[in-house]
Amino acid sequence: MTKDLTFMVATTMEAYCEKVMEFGVETVAERAGLKERIVRKFVNDTYSSKNSDVRKIQEAVKSIAVERSEAEKDDNNNE
Repeated sequence: MTKDLTFMVATTMEAYCEKVMEFGVETVAERAGLKERIVRKFVNDTYSSKNSDVRKIQEAVKSIAVERSEAEKDDNNNE
């Protein structure tokens, strides 16, 4: 069971890293209230990041994703 949980955490962290790269390190850093180098450190080596930084980055990614999905819905409704 532990092995499966570790795999799930790894894939989730990988997904967050991909979203950070998609949205841009600068954008996520600004939203999270962190320095860009801390966000880059998260992308390069997730497990060396502090838990508090990881949570801030995750929340920033979630809020950016929600904003973008709402913007896409508005664009589709306007067409």
